[in-house]
Amino acid sequence: MMRNARLLLSLAVGLLLPAVCLAENPFAPKKKVTVEGWADIKGGNLAAARDASIKNGLKRAIEITAGVHIESIMSDATYSKMVGEKERYLSEVTSKIYSKCEGFVGKHRILKESNDGKVFKVTLEVEVKDGELERQLSILAKRLAGARFPKIVVMVKELFIDKEGKKKNVREPTMQALIENALLARGFDLVAQERIFKLRRQESEVFEEYLDDDNKAAKFAMEFGAEYIITAVSRIKYTSYNDLGQKEHHAFGEISLKAINSSTAAIVASHKKGGNSPAHCFSIDDLKIKAVTHVAPPLIDNLLVRIIQSWDQETAKGIRYSVKLYNVKSYRKQGIKFIKVVKKVPEVMDVKKLSYGGGRLEIEVFYPVKYDVSSLEEAILEALDGIKAFAKLDVTYSRGRELNFKL
Repeated sequence: MMRNARLLLSLAVGLLLPAVCLAENPFAPKKKVTVEGWADIKGGNLAAARDASIKNGLKRAIEITAGVHIESIMSDATYSKMVGEKERYLSEVTSKIYSKCEGFVGKHRILKESNDGKVFKVTLEVEVKDGELERQLSILAKRLAGARFPKIVVMVKELFIDKEGKKKNVREPTMQALIENALLARGFDLVAQERIFKLRRQESEVFEEYLDDDNKAAKFAMEFGAEYIITAVSRIKYTSYNDLGQKEHHAFGEISLKAINSSTAAIVASHKKGGNSPAHCFSIDDLKIKAVTHVAPPLIDNLLVRIIQSWDQETAKGIRYSVKLYNVKSYRKQGIKFIKVVKKVPEVMDVKKLSYGGGRLEIEVFYPVKYDVSSLEEAILEALDGIKAFAKLDVTYSRGRELNFKL
């Protein structure tokens, strides 16, 4: 996803970024940059100077593009923890990521070349893999801020309604790729991708249940340790052909999507929008893609803003974990003592009793975002170690944001 960014010409950041092995995404943003490159001619070797000037030009293309993203990152609410850390961030980028640029450069062509006997100069048009570059800068910013972004599940259903009115599921939804690319570009972590793929292909009824029931969707996301699940449905309805004599296909695209907090099943954001397909759709496959890409980007942007706001609130008070204790024979002797011990666990931010009955105690524990359920499990076991009332306690379930113990 391309975020609107101000190009500050005064921002000069000397960096080269390491090559990364990422699968090509057809929707990953790319941009063309025109730059100049220079190199000294040594010993009259024009060929070597020409190669060096090209490398210099490629390096400058990455610097210019990265500079735009760095300025955007420093002013973006997503990276609120980075406020006041600009100099440190630029220093870290220079020292830790200063390496190779090949992984972020696509095609390039020489527009002009010349030399005066001392300096070889080239003018290049460079295709920069902008989405991948933005992702790597985002990840570095996240690490420097000492925080992590939430884990997210993305579940998308895409329907194409042909001119006869027949509905067909799109096997590889454009909307899925758009959302995932937007999340990855910002440094978010995606989980359960393989499971979603199998559900869509092999267990359509279960897949539909998750899309229709927010509680079931939230529970599914919790099983994979995700803080949020994004569900989306896009419908592309074929409307006409060759209206203007240009042999173009036309459709109406309607998209609805929402973000759900997996621990509470509360809807964080919900958006819906429709619109006609753009011009130049000369095939049905082209129509399916463009009808979605024409409508979806602003919806996705708004959804991410709401998730970011929700995550900031979550991280301020700690991540909520559901902790259950089974086989409690006495609430007074075991239940209350268990709650008191958990409250004293290092870095636990809050503990609240939810229910007790039938020998089962359920509490919610708020723990810092930098840890996961295994860290909380280890901390609670360590705190209970040596206490006679909990000598037989053991873990029965530990996954996502749920932790169960049994006496």
